[in-house]
Amino acid sequence: MDENLVFKNRTAGMRAPTARKPAPRPRIRPDPVAGLSQTEAEASREAFGRNALTKKKRRSFAAEFFGNLSDPIIRILLCAMGINVALTFRNINWVEIGGIGVTVLIATLVSTVSEYSSARAFEKLGREAKAARHTVVRDGEAVTVASEDIVTFDLLLLSAGEVVPCDGIVTGGEAGVDQSTLTGESARAKKRPDPTVTARLTEGEVPQGTASDPYFVCAGSNVITGECAVIVTAVGDGTEYGRIAAELQDDGGPSPLKKRLKKLAVSISRIGYVAAAFVAVAYLFNAFFISTGFEKAAILAKITDVRTVVSELLSALTVAVSIVVVAVPEGLPMMITVVLSANMKKMIKRGVVVKKLVGIETAGNLSLLFTDKTGTLTTGDMTVETVVSADGVAMTASELKKSAMVFRLASAASAFCSAPGGANATGRATEAFFGAKRPAGVRALGRIPFDPSRKYAAALVEDPAAKEKIALIRGAPELILPRCAGALSSEGAVVPIRGAVAERIRAGAGAGSDGKTRVIAQASAPEETMAALSEGRIPDGLIFTCLFLIRDEVRPSARAAAERCREAGVKVIMITGDGKETAEAVARSVGIVGKRVEERIPPRDESEKTPLVLSSEQIAGIGDRELGALLPRIAVIYRVTPTDKSRLVRAAKEAGHVVGMTGDGVNDSPALKAADVGFAMGSGAEVAKEAGDIVISDDNFDSITRAILFGRTIFESIRKFITFQLIMNFCAVGVSVIGPLIGVETPITIPQMLWINIIMDTLGSLAFAGEAPLAAYMRRPPRKRDEPILSRDTVKKIVALGAFSLSILVFFMASGRMRERFGAGDGTHYLTVFFSLFVFLGIANSLCVRCDRINVLAGMIKNVPFVLIMGAVAAVQLLLIRFGGDVFRTVPIPRGDILATAAISAAVFPADFLTKTLVLRKRRKRKLKGVLKCTPIFVFKMLNK
Repeated sequence: MDENLVFKNRTAGMRAPTARKPAPRPRIRPDPVAGLSQTEAEASREAFGRNALTKKKRRSFAAEFFGNLSDPIIRILLCAMGINVALTFRNINWVEIGGIGVTVLIATLVSTVSEYSSARAFEKLGREAKAARHTVVRDGEAVTVASEDIVTFDLLLLSAGEVVPCDGIVTGGEAGVDQSTLTGESARAKKRPDPTVTARLTEGEVPQGTASDPYFVCAGSNVITGECAVIVTAVGDGTEYGRIAAELQDDGGPSPLKKRLKKLAVSISRIGYVAAAFVAVAYLFNAFFISTGFEKAAILAKITDVRTVVSELLSALTVAVSIVVVAVPEGLPMMITVVLSANMKKMIKRGVVVKKLVGIETAGNLSLLFTDKTGTLTTGDMTVETVVSADGVAMTASELKKSAMVFRLASAASAFCSAPGGANATGRATEAFFGAKRPAGVRALGRIPFDPSRKYAAALVEDPAAKEKIALIRGAPELILPRCAGALSSEGAVVPIRGAVAERIRAGAGAGSDGKTRVIAQASAPEETMAALSEGRIPDGLIFTCLFLIRDEVRPSARAAAERCREAGVKVIMITGDGKETAEAVARSVGIVGKRVEERIPPRDESEKTPLVLSSEQIAGIGDRELGALLPRIAVIYRVTPTDKSRLVRAAKEAGHVVGMTGDGVNDSPALKAADVGFAMGSGAEVAKEAGDIVISDDNFDSITRAILFGRTIFESIRKFITFQLIMNFCAVGVSVIGPLIGVETPITIPQMLWINIIMDTLGSLAFAGEAPLAAYMRRPPRKRDEPILSRDTVKKIVALGAFSLSILVFFMASGRMRERFGAGDGTHYLTVFFSLFVFLGIANSLCVRCDRINVLAGMIKNVPFVLIMGAVAAVQLLLIRFGGDVFRTVPIPRGDILATAAISAAVFPADFLTKTLVLRKRRKRKLKGVLKCTPIFVFKMLNK
């Protein structure tokens, strides 16, 4: 037609630019032969944008920094620091205020820098995709342009092996397209022109299209076979791929760690306020009652003096605020940042890119993991295991070469029946099997590409050895074998298929019954057979050549990794788009299911715990609540659709699970985003990697178990540090409250408290951050979504060790015998010993808290920083005793007093032994009951050997 065409926006999948006023629609002629002119291409780019996804605007470094200041613990620190400054403006303790400020600054800065570094590592994964180039027709000539330079109404030429860069309508040629990343369906879709649609296009209308339409191709699909010409109808954000990407731009909800820290911040603040109130009351009681000797006249004189009352109240408030600062674990933000950053770097070295620091810790909380099969549990690479000839012999490529004619025909079919480059999995597998061993002189005269509806491919070749043209057919054995009248022996002779020959071929074809092996049959026929084959008919009279036995091998580490997940209490459910037989076979190989499985949804009152292997249709028939309750029994879900994945995540989260999801396709992105931890595969689509929290660059299931282990290690390190902090805070607050009541007005001076805070916070955070991942963590059940950081056992430990340590300190202050033993010279000598006792008790408690075992030295060598830091603390304490002077209120004390102080602090170890024994008693009883139950069975088995 002569008139120009006017572009009409598609109502679904394409949006006009919003950043500027809508430009007038250009009058463009989408020529299916000459393509756009350069002027039209520029006009189209101006109106509809480039072929690039609009990413969420990245926050500046400053915005990210101030955003990280919203951490709940940091908020408390900043508020306490502000109040402290306001109340002590004329006499500010700049050392203490500076210490808090530096701690907050370092923690926030390290967190921001680490997340930026992680983001850069993640961005490297997408560079290859962004560098893709494609062929378009401009001004009648084929030119190669970058993917982002393709514009709406371009004439795009696609061929096998390319990724479709935008949405469009096929106007010429024919191609087989893999749309699994969008639809989840592994079956290849045939794309060909539709004359009606093409006519509508040339009349100025842009027809609607979806991935299910045979004339429409979508961005993100892969061209497997054939070639086609496409008129581009949507680019960038306007594509279906772009629409899904836009839905994933919003940030997810807070992670389990953030929620736990928020609860912890509230708990600590309450404890701090109560402790501050007690200290203030104790201070006032000492000021008005104890210091006056409880004489009524003196008490009334102080109470009636307004200036004295105001002064004492301000002093009490100042002390109370100081206690709040002491009670808050200042080193927690730094410790969390350091431990997350250190483990993130370790994971990157092992091929696991963590996009957000909390993603590692959340992985340790997983209670349920949905995992894909292909490429995750399996290698993802189809491999020819053996070739079976009519003689029934399974042969490798080198062994097959001894059967000259069988080898020539088999290798020729591998070379010419597949698309160039082995575009599909079968083609790549057979090409890899033969490698460079190609038949000399054989050339192709024609090819019929593989089609899922036909289930075969064919090629017409000319072989000088056979001195004739031969049709080679390769495809499903159930279609090809019944049409074979004879078979090619290893000597090159044709033998009838009956008796032992038929039995051997039947046995070879039966290798696919295990669900793990794909069997491809190959046969040959005269040249005239190609006519029938091109019409979709397989004629009789074929000559059987061989069988290819192809497997997608299970990863060697997958079974052990699945067993580690089981020991860790993480329920693994395999979800796949494959059929039941293949899915169940792989699940058995990995150990996800055993010998017995149930294939029907049981009634609600059924108590049997047989694993369930269900289809997508079966789970579609039950509600979300029932599905959530059924998840602990489900082992495999096959023929899964993209919507199934999102629904499974939603149902699992509603049931209280911390959910992990693996995925690699565009269709997996919503589920990856919705899961608590989305594990995107490194070989997957860019949108999937954007949606995931962690990118598994090697696609290996074992890497996921490593992420779980590191996550659990991080949480345990955080819990240990907080336990140590609160024990020492318990002692500091207790001493500050009780000291004045028993006559010791300032048991710990401000410089001494600052040094103790450095031990508890900065040095303690660095010491506990170096804890190594222990295999024992993977033998513990996962934590519940709402489980607090301070569990019941942790609180017991804090109370027990804190109370015991405080009792030692109070006894030391109140005991006349202790004062006589360590009171040589003046009171400063005695208080120096008390200061040392406090610090040595801190070191002893750190050893008890670091290890959950009764042997507090277990695994010590794996955390070298802990040994060095605690050793440095002891060394600095000895220096402070000798050289601290008036600043730290210390005097040199004899070596015997130092050793005696260390010996008294060692009393914590027996207390820790009793605490751990009591805490673990219930767990040990449970284990003992299990042993007793198994004993009769064990004895019976031994007697019957």
